Amino acid sequence: QDPMVLLTAAELLSSIGRSIWLPLELWWTRQTEFEADAFAAKHGYGKTLVSMLESASRAPRESYFYYFLRATHPHPIDRIQRLQ
Repeated sequence: QDPMVLLTAAELLSSIGRSIWLPLELWWTRQTEFEADAFAAKHGYGKTLVSMLESASRAPRESYFYYFLRATHPHPIDRIQRLQ
């Protein structure tokens, strides 16, 4: 058993694992952001949060593909819609 073959196989499996796990992890972090927004709104900070998110929503909206693979936070427009 060649150590380089084992190392290459381990790297390949690790890469496949990250490809599967990362989108799930990012989805989960976006869901917790929505929960945090709901908590803030429940405690009287909804209007302040919406105001802050409106200023942040001026940033260009990335594609759904970008959000699926890279974003840890929902787009501000999506957060505002859930708060209203």
